[in-house]
Amino acid sequence: MSLPITQFKETLANEPSRDRGLQLLEQFADVAHNYANQRSYVAGDLVCVSYLSPYLRYRLISEWEVIAELLKKFPAAKIEKYISEVCWRTYWKGWLETHPRCWKDYSIRVHSWKHTDDPAFLQRLQAAKEGKTELHCFNEWVEELTSTGYLHNSVRMWFASIWIFTLSLPWQLGAAFFQRHLFDGDPASNTLSWRWIAGLHTRGKHYLAQPSTLRKFSDGRYFPDGMLNQGAESLKEASAYETTPISICECSKDAGLPSLSASPAGLLVTPDDLLVEHGQLSEAPFGSIAVLAGHDVSDQLDLAPAVRTFISGAVNDAAKRANHHWQGQLLPVSPTGIPQFQPRASALLVSNPANLRTYVGTVDCWHEAVVNWVLRENLKSVRMYEPPQGAYAAQLPILRRNLSRLGVTFCIYRRKWDNLHWPHADAGYFAFRKNLMQRLADYGLPV
Repeated sequence: MSLPITQFKETLANEPSRDRGLQLLEQFADVAHNYANQRSYVAGDLVCVSYLSPYLRYRLISEWEVIAELLKKFPAAKIEKYISEVCWRTYWKGWLETHPRCWKDYSIRVHSWKHTDDPAFLQRLQAAKEGKTELHCFNEWVEELTSTGYLHNSVRMWFASIWIFTLSLPWQLGAAFFQRHLFDGDPASNTLSWRWIAGLHTRGKHYLAQPSTLRKFSDGRYFPDGMLNQGAESLKEASAYETTPISICECSKDAGLPSLSASPAGLLVTPDDLLVEHGQLSEAPFGSIAVLAGHDVSDQLDLAPAVRTFISGAVNDAAKRANHHWQGQLLPVSPTGIPQFQPRASALLVSNPANLRTYVGTVDCWHEAVVNWVLRENLKSVRMYEPPQGAYAAQLPILRRNLSRLGVTFCIYRRKWDNLHWPHADAGYFAFRKNLMQRLADYGLPV
């Protein structure tokens, strides 16, 4: 059994923190061995959900520590299905890294739909988004999604299938609707899962929700008999996305240590990875830290207010942990960003680590705030963990250009976990899974 959705909603609203994520992990670890047989149930006594996805989404907790914690209680064979589910998230990220055009095309298509003036289409779309369709189960899921920021994985599949094949709405707008409201809305997992449902990820293999399936796994609560399109064919697109190979990069611990000529160095933290006190950069002698979210980035994704609040809370939690780890001074910033005044001397930052300052907040323009932070702290280099494909990664080219004009070195490091798995995610999941356990063992997990 797991938390009731109402209690989980309260947790999300009030505790977007690493500590709460670890508490949920400890609670789920006791029942993780039931996941394989009970994961599809959304009602009744067999519901088995971890609720860890929002914490994994922003790396308040990490994939590797989730698996490591569960392996303390059960052998790998007992929890293999849940391990696989955790690694699906890594696979999706890796696939989008090796097919970056997919995210760009999705974003362009979502934006283009905003300019449609077909009144019949707009009416159908609005009815779906407001939960005013003829399908009571679908309407209930809309209410649950918009009020809690969460849906069970089975419900997400049913919802997407109905949206695409029964309501005949564009999958991109369904994915954008999820991205707006889900606390765990992840560009890779969300976008590519919708493509999989539509039959685009694995060509010709789509998912059609069946009334009997809904009835079985909802304990009889949902049974839209005769109301679903059960004969729909998978969607098609003109051509497949070409694979862009990504290399395995250097991830040694020493890679995080800036040379004296590159000091003072700043650590830049985005909401995509909020676990900076762990990993190969955790011992680097940084002169300043910036943990920043951007209103402009959230605007691009059209994130709901509740999701923005969760991200803001998670960012604050990460800044406190980073500031404690590097023993600095925590400085909240306003939405207008970090003022450019009285830049500090580089020599002071190098010789006196106690002067480290950690800036935290949500700013109006993310890349401008980063540049202002660099100027304010008189930094010579900036280091960060590589953000996966998505809104923050899309900001990096302009940030790199602006830092280059200032003569500031910009270094991006890939997490050892991502470096191990992403290059193997260029095809289907079965190919990715083929040597998964060996890779986990190579990572040091006792599988």
